[in-house]
Amino acid sequence: MAWMTDLSPDSAYVVDIVPAQVATGLGTALMSTLAAGSAAAYLAGRRPTPDVEARAALASYHTVFTASAVIFVAGVVLTFLMLPGGLSVERAHGAHPGRRPSGAARD
Repeated sequence: MAWMTDLSPDSAYVVDIVPAQVATGLGTALMSTLAAGSAAAYLAGRRPTPDVEARAALASYHTVFTASAVIFVAGVVLTFLMLPGGLSVERAHGAHPGRRPSGAARD
């Protein structure tokens, strides 16, 4: 979604919008596949009663939420590793004169 923040009225569909749509589609497909696989694994060898089906759905939710959390944490770690100077350049070098630090309250 961050990719979409740079769009302008002159943005090209194929270059600027399609990659975001493809990434969103791949993420949805990945999570759906993980959920379906987890539910199928839970149901394997069990008689499909309403209680067992509900537990299979819960198992699929747990799998997808765990995978999402891992992806989120990996993104956070990669972000901190890719930022020059760590979390905040302002902390290491001070804010530019005449500018408020990024964490300062706005009027």
